[in-house]
Amino acid sequence: PFDDERIDLLYAKSEQANLDQARLRAELTDVREHITQNEDQISKKEVEDEASEEQRIEEKRLEAIKKAKVEKELARQAALLRGEEWPEDVELEDQVADPEPEEGRGAVAAVAGGGSGEPTSPLGPTSARNKASFLAEPSTSPSPELRGGLARQLPPLPSP
Repeated sequence: PFDDERIDLLYAKSEQANLDQARLRAELTDVREHITQNEDQISKKEVEDEASEEQRIEEKRLEAIKKAKVEKELARQAALLRGEEWPEDVELEDQVADPEPEEGRGAVAAVAGGGSGEPTSPLGPTSARNKASFLAEPSTSPSPELRGGLARQLPPLPSP
């Protein structure tokens, strides 16, 4: 009980432990604050990423619809060049088409109306592949007697 050196040593260790404990608590508070800030930044980034992903998907969907409309117009022009008649109700179908296709369906099928309103052809209905590749095939202009539709009314072009 009269060992003053030992008592002073224990007090010093106790003081050092209290200082270490206070330092560690302060560091722990700083780390918790830093973790909270990181979590906030991560959730903000996730919200931004989700919004940008939705915007990218919407732009992609609109681009697919635009592409389908352009392909349909290209097919219509090709059919008219071949002398086929294009039904008038096809233009109305573009305006009535569902603007938001279902997930399982492509935008091309939604805009094209699922095959209804296709131009009539003596060889049968044209497929989407035929519409896109009509320019790649070499074609010869049929004689005026074999032409159909509006092209029948036009005289043949003079040869240069």
